[in-house]
Amino acid sequence: GAVVFAVYFQTMYPTVPGGDSGELIVAGCTAGIAHPPGYPTYTMLAILFYNLIPFGSPAWRVNLVSVFLSTACAVLHFRAVFLWERSLSSTGTEIPRIPDPGTNSGTYVDGKSSEELAGKEVQRGGKEGRGAYWC
Repeated sequence: GAVVFAVYFQTMYPTVPGGDSGELIVAGCTAGIAHPPGYPTYTMLAILFYNLIPFGSPAWRVNLVSVFLSTACAVLHFRAVFLWERSLSSTGTEIPRIPDPGTNSGTYVDGKSSEELAGKEVQRGGKEGRGAYWC
């Protein structure tokens, strides 16, 4: 999580970016309401960050909300994939793999290819080694 936070923090926009960001920054600084739907959770967090962080411009403080939320999303996503993969390996289930697109082959589940799983005859087409499948 610390590496993700560091990357997001270093690349955070220091002032007002384009789009709706200016409106959301103003809503966070004035405890106002942005245009519908209003983004109430984001606005409340922006108000909190604006009032609790005593340094930096108002835009910087509100943009920091996005850094924290993006970091939290990345950490939660990593954790979910980690737990899913661990649960599959503990039950002995092979983790589905994506085939190498250059070879037109790959192992998916229990050592069976997509053709075997589908139970259909497959034709190859296109250029050498980069053909498409038709079922």
